[in-house]
Amino acid sequence: MQLIKAALISSTVFVAMTLSAHAAESGKKKGYGDNPNIFEVLGQKTLDTAQDAANAVDRTTQKGIAKVRPKVAGTWQETKIYSEEQTEIAKENSQKAAATVNKKWNEAKASVLGDPNSPPAPIESHPLSQSSTSPAQNGQLN
Repeated sequence: MQLIKAALISSTVFVAMTLSAHAAESGKKKGYGDNPNIFEVLGQKTLDTAQDAANAVDRTTQKGIAKVRPKVAGTWQETKIYSEEQTEIAKENSQKAAATVNKKWNEAKASVLGDPNSPPAPIESHPLSQSSTSPAQNGQLN
């Protein structure tokens, strides 16, 4: 369908250019003269008809373009708005993901290294000769 439209438009432009050039040449002749050749008359009438058809196609094409242009502009504007909305959603989601990753990282770090806010474990010191466990803990009774 697009190929047919393109062929129609290009042939119309070609015919219009050819006819306008021919009309400029034949514009010098006013009328057909005293004894016109039948082929000149038919050629001139065909030329006039083709010129009128080309002008009609041009007007129709311009009307079609005028109808389509606002729809295309509206669609383009809607596409831009939709893209902006999707960009905002993507930004929010990436910020949420970054916050979640940061939270998980801190939790993992705290579980491995210990929580820096909690007090340190008490350090007990005993002489080396003394056992670190009492006999009751080892299952021995005094």
